[in-house]
Amino acid sequence: MTELIAGKGSTNVIPDEVYIKGTFRTMDKQWRAEAHELMQRPANGLVTSMGGFCEMRIEKGYPFLMTSKALALGSRCCTIEYLGEDNLVDLSIRMTAENFSYFSQEITGCFWRLGLRNGSRG
Repeated sequence: MTELIAGKGSTNVIPDEVYIKGTFRTMDKQWRAEAHELMQRPANGLVTSMGGFCEMRIEKGYPFLMTSKALALGSRCCTIEYLGEDNLVDLSIRMTAENFSYFSQEITGCFWRLGLRNGSRG
């Protein structure tokens, strides 16, 4: 299913089934669990109150990527020392989904992006 919301049937008939698909990301393991419950409870309550059945399947993908502030600051200082402050771009907090996030759940880590380009060559 590629649609985000799909209800099969005619446009003038309420479908028997509706599928909703999406992505949900958090930056905290506990909040992720709480949010999943907060999504399920009202959906189940609403649908069952109308005599329906709600099946919600939440596939837990990548965990959130945890970056150590201390390591990030150390990495930033080393980057400035090696490349110069003009070549450093600070990025805002992002909802990054990355294999590295599994490592960051087990050990202290820092996710650092290195971009290279030659401006004179486009």
